[in-house]
Amino acid sequence: MAYEITQSNSIKAESMELDVDEKIYIRSIFNKCDRNGNHFISKDELICTLHIEDVSPEAAEFVFERSDQDRNGGIDFQEFVAMLLLYQAIFQRYVRRYVRLFIVPRPTKGTCKITLVKRRSISYCYEKFVSFNISTLILVLLSMTQVILYLANCQEWLKFEHDKKKQLWRYFTFIFTHNDVEHLMINISIQFLAGIPLTMVHGWRVLVIYLAGVVTGCLFQSICYPLENLKGASPAVYALITAHMSKIFLNFSEVTQAVAQLVVITVFTVFDTVLNYFAYRNSGKTSYISHLGGGIAGLLVGTFILRNVNVFHFERILGATALILYVVMMIGLVGQELLQLLDIRKAYSEIRGVYQ
Repeated sequence: MAYEITQSNSIKAESMELDVDEKIYIRSIFNKCDRNGNHFISKDELICTLHIEDVSPEAAEFVFERSDQDRNGGIDFQEFVAMLLLYQAIFQRYVRRYVRLFIVPRPTKGTCKITLVKRRSISYCYEKFVSFNISTLILVLLSMTQVILYLANCQEWLKFEHDKKKQLWRYFTFIFTHNDVEHLMINISIQFLAGIPLTMVHGWRVLVIYLAGVVTGCLFQSICYPLENLKGASPAVYALITAHMSKIFLNFSEVTQAVAQLVVITVFTVFDTVLNYFAYRNSGKTSYISHLGGGIAGLLVGTFILRNVNVFHFERILGATALILYVVMMIGLVGQELLQLLDIRKAYSEIRGVYQ
């Protein structure tokens, strides 16, 4: 791609030899700015777009005047490319804020860049590896199924009941049951907001974390409160939330505002699981202990299984330690659950013997 820098500090495109990835990347940014879809970016559209990035209308108007080279009142795609390269600092922050905030890229061997004059470049590696994959589709379908089964009132055979632990599917299917519409919508919303950004990069690993949260949360509930039932996908939801903590631990230097994200997620998780559990136990319809179990599962499994951009030796040790802790915890939980089942059966047999 060749460009001529004019004396007015604008860029004139002499040729537009973009490869396929570059065209897709830059076109996606252009379409975000072109809100009415007329293939031109008006001054108002540019001002509105840059306003999201806290750029003043005056500065946006200045960018527009410098970029509208043919003075027809709109920026076409070629002019947009020139503007994007000249004012890359503004648009680089715009297109990468969401990606760097919520999504960490897959590790790559090379650096994907558009090379410019004076050795300036725009990296689009982060966006390049974000994709709507099969794992994202599965999570969406799972959420839709939860809504459909709730509306169809098919909860009797799915919810986890303390006196029906022999029906092993209930350790998994309780996520398709909910107490009320509010309970359902909160879980669905968090699954979309926390789960989909992870699946778009980490793929099937997020589904493993989700499943780990389901089983671990159910076992926490069953062991700590053996005579209570369980409904809702909250354990899995908390696994997705704490998986973001794992993502930050593994990619601290690659994540935007890592400290702020870590503080927010930690405060929310600790308050809504640990503090609420010790304050209210499992009062009402809320199982705080299952939230805690799901959160622990997401943190440990996520630390081991999620992708890591730059792998350091201590991170390998951290991942291995997390895996060992989770395996040991699960062995203990499953063992305790089996012991409880045997004790319950024994007590039930003794009661039947007395009455007979």
